[in-house]
Amino acid sequence: MRTTKNNAIYRLPMFLIFMVIYSITCSAQQTETATLPSINLVPTGLAKSSFQLYSDKSQKLKLESAKLAEEKKLLDKKLKESPTDQTKSELGLLTTKENELTAKINLFNAEIEGVVYNDPSLDKLSTITYYTLKNDQKLWDEFQKNITIEKTKLKQDKVKIRQELTKINTKKQKTKTSYNEGVVLSMYAEQEAGTLGDSLKSPFTGVTYKEMIANRQKNMTDSGVVIVSFVMPKQQNDPLEAASRGDEHVPAEVFSLAGPNAKVELNKLKDKKFSRLIAHSNGATVVECLLNDSLIEVKELNIIGGEKSLLNGQALQKLLDNGTVKRVVLWIKLDDPAIWITKLTDDNISERTQNFITFKTRFDKTGTQTGSSKVEYKWILGSGSLALLNAKDPQFISTYFREISKDLRTK
Repeated sequence: MRTTKNNAIYRLPMFLIFMVIYSITCSAQQTETATLPSINLVPTGLAKSSFQLYSDKSQKLKLESAKLAEEKKLLDKKLKESPTDQTKSELGLLTTKENELTAKINLFNAEIEGVVYNDPSLDKLSTITYYTLKNDQKLWDEFQKNITIEKTKLKQDKVKIRQELTKINTKKQKTKTSYNEGVVLSMYAEQEAGTLGDSLKSPFTGVTYKEMIANRQKNMTDSGVVIVSFVMPKQQNDPLEAASRGDEHVPAEVFSLAGPNAKVELNKLKDKKFSRLIAHSNGATVVECLLNDSLIEVKELNIIGGEKSLLNGQALQKLLDNGTVKRVVLWIKLDDPAIWITKLTDDNISERTQNFITFKTRFDKTGTQTGSSKVEYKWILGSGSLALLNAKDPQFISTYFREISKDLRTK
């Protein structure tokens, strides 16, 4: 009995010693594991004043974070060597500093996200992507290199199209023939105009294109539709193009309006006036050039499929500012691989899409326009397998039509 009692007495101080050691360890772990939020990067491309202001704020926060990290390191050492009341007091002060700095970083992050969202000098594709890459400088820099390359290509495309239009131009008609609707497909769309005319209906009116064509044949004023598809020969198994298109088919030649098929399709558009024109993907580049050359007139321009259109916001804004068109709407399926420029898997696209929806919900309180832009952006949140969807609906043309119809509640 005496031995048992002695053992109990012996175990008690050992237990207390263990608790002291455990307490010290927990205190040390508390300082080691406590972390500050990541500081959002200040993206290049912002307006000069914003970039300077937030770069300075970012640098100041980084210095404060580094100073706090050094204080934590020293306190960790003191806690391990001498867990006194003074070190516990220092731990409390450090925790207060950490909370205050956390609040500063969170405020900065919210501010820079708002600045990025509203800055008209930053292209829309970079704005969307920022909300996924805002803490990764290396990936952001790589993305911006790709953006620069694509903007250069877009500029070159426009120069080439304008040169070809000048060469093949015939005399323009001052009075243009009115049509209710027009559809201009991507430069590389596989579907022919006749096929789409048989299978689609206007997502804006709910009237089938077959019926609109029939009405035109009955000489009904301002009715009818013009569908243009620059179908080109294709080659297979080019990994770069397949990555963005989601299939194994790519053009066998560089797109040219000087080709025989393109000339035929171009004549369908020339000297027409459209109440509404739907331009698919980079077919919008052709439409922009036709508008600037006054070969067609359009009241409302709807672009489906982002691709380079998301890099082209300033040029689209110019169409509005000049009075060339009255309204521009970009309909963007956020999981459409073509809009992202870089090669992305379904998971990457889903992550970017969700991040964008999160920030859009937070900042977009005033409708479909963004910042000071008059161009309207309409976002379609897709789901399911992109590969299966693309096999049934190449480049998601029918999907865009269906989703626009759902958004507008047309039948």
